[in-house]
Amino acid sequence: MADSSKKARGPEETAGVLANLFHEGQLVWQLLGDPRVATTVKVVLPILAALYVLSPVDLIPDFIPVLGQMDDLAIVALAVKLFLTLAPPQVVAEHRQKIWHPGQTDQTASEGETVEGQYRVVE
Repeated sequence: MADSSKKARGPEETAGVLANLFHEGQLVWQLLGDPRVATTVKVVLPILAALYVLSPVDLIPDFIPVLGQMDDLAIVALAVKLFLTLAPPQVVAEHRQKIWHPGQTDQTASEGETVEGQYRVVE
């Protein structure tokens, strides 16, 4: 029996891990070129992540199969997550919308239109 209370999943939730990685890579690439993202965020985080990956000093030595590369991947993933956190949220949302839903226009209402919605007060 299907649970009708479940919300429909968007492409972000149903896509595979590789698709998510690809889209996150696209998102980071687009944000690196966006002038609304602070230059320090665009320069410092990628340089620090690259220095760690290229550095001969690792938390787990690279000669250990699989585990040696996992710490490098974890640092890169952490840098991506931190980059997306430090970038302006509205800019990230705008680029994410363009990546996941290409061809759709901005969903903001024009002047004079009524937008219906629901709200609740959270104390």
